[in-house]
Amino acid sequence: MTALARSISDLQTNERQWDAFTTEGNCVVVAPPGSGKTKLLTTRMAYVLATKVKAPQGAACLTFSVAAAHELKSRLMALGGDSRPASFVGTVHSFAWNRILLPFAAAAGRSELQGLRIATKAQESTAFKAAVSDYFVAYGDTTNLRSTVDVARKRFYSPAEWAALGPGVAETAEGYRENLRDAGLIDFDGVIEEAVGLVRDSKSLQRVIQSRYPVLFVDEYQDLAPGLDELVKLLCFGDGTPSALFAVGDPDQAVYAFNGANPELLMSLAKRPTVSTVELVVNYRSGIQLIQAAARMKKSAHVVQGVRPGGAIEITYCPRGFEEQVEKLIEGIRKAAADGTPAHEIAVICATNELCIQLGNALNSSSIPAVYRTADYRQTEATLFLERCATWCFLGREASGARLSVLLSAWRRLQGSARAASCDVALTQALLGVDPLVPFTATEFIKVIMDAGLSEVLQNDRNSEELTEVEKMLQAVGESRRTEKDVMFLAQRGLKEGRVHVMTMTSSKGLEFSRVYMPCLDEGGVPGYHARKSDDDMVEERRKFYVSLTRAKDYVELLFSGYFEGRYGVDNFGPSRFLFELDLLS
Repeated sequence: MTALARSISDLQTNERQWDAFTTEGNCVVVAPPGSGKTKLLTTRMAYVLATKVKAPQGAACLTFSVAAAHELKSRLMALGGDSRPASFVGTVHSFAWNRILLPFAAAAGRSELQGLRIATKAQESTAFKAAVSDYFVAYGDTTNLRSTVDVARKRFYSPAEWAALGPGVAETAEGYRENLRDAGLIDFDGVIEEAVGLVRDSKSLQRVIQSRYPVLFVDEYQDLAPGLDELVKLLCFGDGTPSALFAVGDPDQAVYAFNGANPELLMSLAKRPTVSTVELVVNYRSGIQLIQAAARMKKSAHVVQGVRPGGAIEITYCPRGFEEQVEKLIEGIRKAAADGTPAHEIAVICATNELCIQLGNALNSSSIPAVYRTADYRQTEATLFLERCATWCFLGREASGARLSVLLSAWRRLQGSARAASCDVALTQALLGVDPLVPFTATEFIKVIMDAGLSEVLQNDRNSEELTEVEKMLQAVGESRRTEKDVMFLAQRGLKEGRVHVMTMTSSKGLEFSRVYMPCLDEGGVPGYHARKSDDDMVEERRKFYVSLTRAKDYVELLFSGYFEGRYGVDNFGPSRFLFELDLLS
């Protein structure tokens, strides 16, 4: 039996999964945590490519991050793979850039778009500062102007909505776009804007893309902004011969509002008359007690069942404050390790990057190896490659996940070629030239690898998103306030095993662990100050907490002190309101 046949057989044991797999036409799958939605999506895509879509046609699968795309590609390859050029698995930005703008802009009468390059963060900043100087004439404080403009663009605001943001805001946004364009640049939001505009204005282009991708798969629909929703409507419900849609998502796990995501778009899609909706109801990941606790704070009526017994959840009161929380955290992790839980099956999930750094340092100082998973940059092909190069150089050449053969394979994937002998030599020489006894900063080490050829690779338009994340990595490790700027920070992150994972709530999305510890659950910290003034922000904070809670398979410990030590002093707001919503505090 092939891997694909086995996976299909597994789906038959779950009635809802099988209903979704066998649905013809458009289908939306509402999938709670641990429900096997990724397996369902990849199995469906592999089956469609093997039986229903013949070359030169293909299928496209869009997701919210490069890391998620990599996971989907890996699973598809395990099911037999599909190497036809017409198929696509990647982010919506990559699809818009590589499969719409670059190949079709000229044919659609917009040849000027093909000469543009993706702007770096530094180039974006320069263009925006110039726009503020030239166009913004309203209020004097422009501290939050950039985020206001970014969110408005991601949400595809109408002229009336732009006007409501205040005088000068729309003018600043347009000036920023013009400044980029004058420099031969475009940003990621601009890529989506232009791609959607091309498909909307050119019926012939719309038909070409529909023909090339007769089936469109979308992962984590709730985390993708309105630009994707517009594109889906044009391709799957527009003129011509619409592409069939297979979308999976969960509005309860929407945590990217800062990127313009709107979970209501998923539910609106599910209500369309030509769309079949399947709600998965079984969580295979978490013990029943954890599922029941999480269900108490959900605002949707979607009932989730469990199949695994157990799933303990504990609340620990630490009246002496943060110091005592750290003590209890260390004590709990040591006991878990003594009971046989592998370190990589333990996660500490925090509200902020700063807390991740503090707690990660505390664990390492207590001889508990920890790896930081902050939200400063995402784990992509390029950033993971750099981390594993550091692991190979500084923590041993046989370290898990960082053997030279693994590094060279990742190197070739980044280049998009399996024939890279000369480039292999350059990388190998660079790695062998690093003396692990010589002190390195993370920035210095990254430069060594970039000079070996990675910089040239990332300048390729195909790798524009990878370049953005490497820039974020350089910024994160280069900041003087960071204690982890030494190269050992990167080296430890490159290890797969033997480390407790410390991460933000947002960074935890899509992951799972045996045991999860969530410290500093005090009002003012979780939810944060900002959420106390905004209903929308409070909803987002609740979702992040829910996502973090549902990462656990067997055990969760929630720690609080009843007061929050903020930047302006101590605030005695009591424990987080979310602890009461779990019905574990009275």
